[in-house]
Amino acid sequence: MKKFLFFIVLSISSLVIHSQNASFVVNGDASNNNITDENGNTNCNCFQLTPNSGNRVGSVWNNNKIDLNNDVTLEFKLYLGNNNSGADGAAFAFQSTNSNIGTSGQGMGMGGVSPSLVVFIDTYDNGLNDPSYDHVSINKNGDYTHGSSNELAAYTSVSGGVNLEDGNWRNVKIKWIASTNTFSFYYVNMLNPILSYTGDIVNNIFSGDPLVYWGMTGATGSLYNEQKFCTLTDLESPTFSSCPKNTSLIISSETSCNSIVNYTIPSAADNCGTATISQISGLGPGSVFPIGITTNTFVATDLSGNTDTCSFDVTVYGNDFDGDGVFDKCDLDADNDGIFDTKEGLSCDTLDFTSFGNTLTTASYFDQISGEIINLNMSNSGSVLGYSNGDLSLEDNATANLNFSLPATLTIKHQIGLLWNYSSTDTLSISSTGNFTIYDPNNDLNILSNIGGFLKFHGSGGISTSEQWVITTTTTSLQLTGTSVQSNFRVPINLALTCSDYLDTDTDGIANHNDLDSDNDGCLDVVEAGNQDPDADGILGTTPVLVNTIGAVINQNGYIGTSPNVIDNTVDVACNRPPLAVCQNLNLYADASCSASITNTSLDNGSSDPDMDVLTFTVDNNNAFTIGNNNVILTVTDPDGQSDNCTSIVTLVDTINPLMLCPSDTIDYYSNNCDYIIPNYIPHIILISDNCDSNPTLTQDPAIGSLVNSDTVIKMTVTDDSGNFSSCFFNLTLIDTIKPVLTCPVNVSEYFNSSCEFVVLDLSSLISVTDNCDANPIITQTPSIGSTLTSDSVVTMTVTDFSGNSTNCSFPLTFLDSICPSLSCPTSITEYYDSNCDFILNDYTLNTVFSDNCDPNTSVSQFPLPGSLVNSDTLITITASDSSGNLTNCSFTLLLLDTIQPVLTCFSDTTDYFNASCLFILEDYTNRFNFSDNCNNSFVNVIQSPSSGLFIADTTIITITAADLSGNTSSCSFNLNLADSINPTINCSNNLSDYYNSNCEFILGDYTTNAIALDNCDPNPLVSQFPAIGSSINSDTVITLTAMDDAGNFSTCNFNFTLLDSINPQFSCLNNQIANVDNNCSYSLPNYLDSIVFSDNCDTSLTLLQIPISGAVVSSDTVITISATDASGNFSSCTFDLFLLDNTPPTISCPNNAIIDNDISVCGAIYNYITPVGIDNCISNTTLISGLASGSNFPVGLTTNIFQVTDTAGNTASCNFYVLVNDVELPVIDCPSDTSLPFDEACKLIVPDFIPFLGASDNCGIEFINQTPSQLDTVYSDFTTTFLVIDSSGNSQSCNFITNLYDSYVSDLVCPDDQPIQLNENCVLPLPDFSNELQVGALCIGSKIIQQQPPVDSILDFIGEQQITFNVTDTLGNVETCSFNLTITNNEITNCYKIYVPTVFSPDGDGINDRLTAFGLDLDGLEIEIFNRWGQLVYNNSVSQMSWDGTFLNIDSPNGTYVYRIYDQTGKDRQNGTISIVR
Repeated sequence: MKKFLFFIVLSISSLVIHSQNASFVVNGDASNNNITDENGNTNCNCFQLTPNSGNRVGSVWNNNKIDLNNDVTLEFKLYLGNNNSGADGAAFAFQSTNSNIGTSGQGMGMGGVSPSLVVFIDTYDNGLNDPSYDHVSINKNGDYTHGSSNELAAYTSVSGGVNLEDGNWRNVKIKWIASTNTFSFYYVNMLNPILSYTGDIVNNIFSGDPLVYWGMTGATGSLYNEQKFCTLTDLESPTFSSCPKNTSLIISSETSCNSIVNYTIPSAADNCGTATISQISGLGPGSVFPIGITTNTFVATDLSGNTDTCSFDVTVYGNDFDGDGVFDKCDLDADNDGIFDTKEGLSCDTLDFTSFGNTLTTASYFDQISGEIINLNMSNSGSVLGYSNGDLSLEDNATANLNFSLPATLTIKHQIGLLWNYSSTDTLSISSTGNFTIYDPNNDLNILSNIGGFLKFHGSGGISTSEQWVITTTTTSLQLTGTSVQSNFRVPINLALTCSDYLDTDTDGIANHNDLDSDNDGCLDVVEAGNQDPDADGILGTTPVLVNTIGAVINQNGYIGTSPNVIDNTVDVACNRPPLAVCQNLNLYADASCSASITNTSLDNGSSDPDMDVLTFTVDNNNAFTIGNNNVILTVTDPDGQSDNCTSIVTLVDTINPLMLCPSDTIDYYSNNCDYIIPNYIPHIILISDNCDSNPTLTQDPAIGSLVNSDTVIKMTVTDDSGNFSSCFFNLTLIDTIKPVLTCPVNVSEYFNSSCEFVVLDLSSLISVTDNCDANPIITQTPSIGSTLTSDSVVTMTVTDFSGNSTNCSFPLTFLDSICPSLSCPTSITEYYDSNCDFILNDYTLNTVFSDNCDPNTSVSQFPLPGSLVNSDTLITITASDSSGNLTNCSFTLLLLDTIQPVLTCFSDTTDYFNASCLFILEDYTNRFNFSDNCNNSFVNVIQSPSSGLFIADTTIITITAADLSGNTSSCSFNLNLADSINPTINCSNNLSDYYNSNCEFILGDYTTNAIALDNCDPNPLVSQFPAIGSSINSDTVITLTAMDDAGNFSTCNFNFTLLDSINPQFSCLNNQIANVDNNCSYSLPNYLDSIVFSDNCDTSLTLLQIPISGAVVSSDTVITISATDASGNFSSCTFDLFLLDNTPPTISCPNNAIIDNDISVCGAIYNYITPVGIDNCISNTTLISGLASGSNFPVGLTTNIFQVTDTAGNTASCNFYVLVNDVELPVIDCPSDTSLPFDEACKLIVPDFIPFLGASDNCGIEFINQTPSQLDTVYSDFTTTFLVIDSSGNSQSCNFITNLYDSYVSDLVCPDDQPIQLNENCVLPLPDFSNELQVGALCIGSKIIQQQPPVDSILDFIGEQQITFNVTDTLGNVETCSFNLTITNNEITNCYKIYVPTVFSPDGDGINDRLTAFGLDLDGLEIEIFNRWGQLVYNNSVSQMSWDGTFLNIDSPNGTYVYRIYDQTGKDRQNGTISIVR
């Protein structure tokens, strides 16, 4: 089996893979090392699948999977070798593993690989149903067997059978169309595929996984070829050869303010040249890295746009309490509250060792622990380097001595940022008056000695730049000695005073300089200090804030002083804050009089006071509402008189439906179009009323003028101006009385069958039937379907619609015969040409057989006619026709043979010439003759003897034989004479050179041996020389050699004879030079040639050169080159260095900080600024090392731009500014429209999730959406849903919509039974609520309006009958009424027919019998007086209004017995008695 290799371009949908990161994996015998393309050039985009050797197999897979959900196009350049007998071929495949390689030989590298989709390109016949020619097929799962179920597209030849192993490269294309699941293979013609397969390969082959690798495989067996392919562009990515590892840097709060990290920028290699490396994130080497993790990402891009990525993290650990990027060590305001730490009780001096032991020998420090000033004396032995942050470096066995006036607690650490390679001979010794405490969490130290106040140690290995060990001692004297056997070795350490006992006013464990409320009085320090804090987070100004390099907040007007309230617990007046009014919108429902009211707190939605004050609520409107939205202002006021207000929307909603009564059912008739125009039924409505709207809107469905075509229910609806509606219905019945319309054809023709009969068909399709209403009326036919007719007839059609209306029509039916006669001819007849190559036709109708189904007299004719003259093979056509004109033809071929020989005449004799081997290769002379024939002057099978391509060495007779088209042959001959005309060949071997003698001359020798002379026939051609042997020359000379054969043919060759002078000029070079650049960063070179002496053995005029030349201006270190050249080109040179010095740093200035709002609909803003450019006396380069370029889309939030300018001498300067983008854009929301939902079976509604129906968007993304009431909350009546949408910046929008609840049940009212009831002991009856005894028969009682008359709690004060009436209105406005009789009876205890006064009561405030009240049916006009036992009047009132609480003159009367008197308006006593107070 055979396959091929190709050149590849891949496109996926709109994405082209050669612009992406797309590398290849090479497996087995495949190679990508120095592979040549079709031009013979080494091409980095070419791959060899198999070498030109046996039993090899290789594969090349693209390392990035493609997605078969997208369209894919692959184009290749293909080479399958130049040996037509080679094998086996190649394959293109989709498969799931990039290391796959299949079987060799006939497997073509894909045999057995499953799952896979394969194009096998087979160049060898291995049997197994293989054809003998090169071919391709589409198979699956590595099965290369033709004819198997895995062969998806059967094999076919390539481009009509072309040989693929002819040494040529060819274009090939693979195309996958995802929408149609079509896979196609193209060869040369990129427009039309030669093989395609359509099928769901993702599911049927790859089990639903659309991601596959693509690539090529190839294999050879015992026969072989080199097989390779090339991509159209470079698809292989560059590769990073080195990528830094993740690193960390620990910044100690006592040792350093710096976090500079250096690393080596990674390098990358590419298969097709160099790759450009760029950093797309992070910071460059030598930059100041912030605390936390900084990811540095580099991208390598080759010339074709392929990329590779290298990423590593730099983690900086350090103390930064406020997170402003300034380490606490150097932060003057560690909590960014606008108060310097020194004013919040912090004092801890840094040990400043600048110029240690030189100019600095004494210093004074404040010790936080003792609170004393400590004096320090310093000295050193050897080289000790000191720094302002407490760092010391001990060089070359140096000693540092420190003596303190008082005991001081010190910490000794590794000096951050420097490397100390400890060993057993590189140690640090420390002597102290105190003992040592060692903290070594990673076991980095190897302790040699720790006795008393002496400590000596070294590392157990290399100590990195960020060791965590700490040594602590309290001492008055400290000596540190570094011991090393290495020269210029440095021991890096750090010393710091230990700070503790920071001021902590509120003793909460947080030092004041880190505490935003130092005295814990609830008032933030920033406010108590008189600074501004709009966002009340305790940080100066509005967060986020910007700080300078020493940690102070800038541009926020802080650090103005320190209020004493910062460190006491008095609440500052600055913290007295106004309340916050928070409103809620409210829906109210109009009662029967279209009114409603609210309280002062009805609109409150969580109003609050930050000082927890009790608030007073007022509204500007309690009850004067109109239907719709009403703006009401809620005002909240604290006790200090500070207030806030907000506005609510109070919506008054009318939910009571209007009432109406429809007319009775009606009947009418269909029109000719089976429709009916609906009239206006509104005037026929019997009753219309509404509780609020005096003119409700009436509508009719179907609308007036609507067309209907069936019985219809007419719906009448009345709607008030609040959208409440009621409907009623009546039936419209329609009747059809119109007959169908029927049209028959004028005449219909049909055809007899082979028996001359006609079986009647269903002819209903020939008629036109319409009916005003019935689209499919019943059709009957006479004669009936299936009847047999032998002559013309009349057909009658009858149509009946579904209403019984019918009609009919008739048409004639005539018959035709259309069956042709039958006829058969002979296959062929053979005849012979006459002498003129002609033939006269015979009558061949006698050679045919014919018949007809009906006509017994069928006629037969022949074409061409008998007797016609023909001169070639001829098609004879016989025609039979019946009486109906039906015709039948048949044909046969008349074959004519020619047996006469042609006439052949050769050309005259000819002469030709020997070749380079003194031989002659016979040419093809088959065109050197004349040919004629009796029938055709064309000839075939021309034979030459001797044949072309044979070698001859003398005159030869050439014989030509040719045949005519019928195979008749003739021959002729001519003589071929030979001659020699080829010149000998002579090749001069090499150009020669020698050296001048002492006279600057040279004598030529014999150089005829410096050439090789050959001739095709003469074995010893003669060679001669010019100039002759022994000639004298004094310059370079051309020597000519001539060769002549014995036939007089000759040739010449030349070579150059060069004379050389080999002695170089002599001189001595200058030493290196040093100079300073001028104000223009340049230096003008002097003429250094004047200071050098030159000489030469022969040449007195040497060429001298200084580079750069004298007077040239240079601006950097320069190599000066001096050279001398003599006339013979002998050359001497030397160089020395010129070093230039530049000590002037550059300058740079940044734009001002900017605070801007976001662009509309964008989560950021385009901001343009003038890009800073550094200024330097020499060359400098300004780079943006952090932030975004001008014109960039700055994201919402803070972006700090840092620009750095660096001159060529390494001097640097930098500046920075920030761009703060505020997101001020509110979210955009679109609420759903008001809607209606039905009650469930329990007369409630579970609130659904309405959020999917809410349209919400935001420029920076939606952070939160709240629905109130929430999903799954339970409601029992109409409700308003409110959405609150908040974006990531806290901007919010809200909206709401109304959901009306309804049910579809009409009341079926059943009243309670008649029943008795007693007056209470007070002789009155507060009327109970009897609705719980009412049977309304509806699904949701709560959704009905139930009115009880008299109303509940009405007071009845009589004995007798009272009718209780219920009016129940359902949601459709239907009203039902029922009544029952309530019999009111006397209270058996009180006896309401007389006055009843209790004899005892207990006014003790427990809510039981606290007041004395009289009862009876007729208390009007009566007065009561109550006296104590001393006869003193303690209570007086009318009996009907009496309610004594047992007090007299607002003082509780004592327990005891009291006397009462009841009398009428005339003063007549009606009743006397006693009353007891018992508490």
